[in-house]
Amino acid sequence: MNMTTKEFFLYLLAAAIGYLLGSLSPGIALTKKSANIDIRDYGSKNSGATNVLRVMGPYLGIAVFLLDILKAVVACIVGKALFGNYDPSLAQNGGMMAGIFTVIGHNWTLYHNFKGGKGVASSAAAIVWMFPTEGLIAVAICIALIAITKFVSLGSISLFISFTVIMCIKHISINWQYCLWAFLLMVMGLYRHRSNIQRLLNGTENKLGQRTKINK
Repeated sequence: MNMTTKEFFLYLLAAAIGYLLGSLSPGIALTKKSANIDIRDYGSKNSGATNVLRVMGPYLGIAVFLLDILKAVVACIVGKALFGNYDPSLAQNGGMMAGIFTVIGHNWTLYHNFKGGKGVASSAAAIVWMFPTEGLIAVAICIALIAITKFVSLGSISLFISFTVIMCIKHISINWQYCLWAFLLMVMGLYRHRSNIQRLLNGTENKLGQRTKINK
């Protein structure tokens, strides 16, 4: 498919908006305001909702989780809106571009020395917003595994893998770009969880509900 110059710049704009939105870190901002700490100095050393939950408790953890979801949804909406007068498939691609760059921004935030979270909440939000049926199935698998094992990391890993498998089964012969999008999200997700994977294999991974003490 040939891409016009205007379409190319719209994709760049979608990527830039997604990255800048993704770089906003509610985990860092809220914990700094609440306890005057850098959340990246504690627990798993990242700014995501799970670490905030473990270090600061459920209220801040849930707030960060919801805000990480919100920024991904907003990015996907804006990415699609940029192509509002184009073919619907281009709007879908615009939303996907903004969504994946939101995750990149969350993981490697521009505003905080490129050190952010693991992108689970933002990835899940983009996945469900762009592909509701496939995304909800993957999220259900994720939640079920967390409920059974109490390992948030295991559920998160299953989200990325199951979504990619579902997308490839459903879309590989129709639109390979969708499968590539899912695969790239999975690669980023697994890379960001590499230490969790090692701890799961070693039997030393923390379970949901375990708290990390703040020593200041």
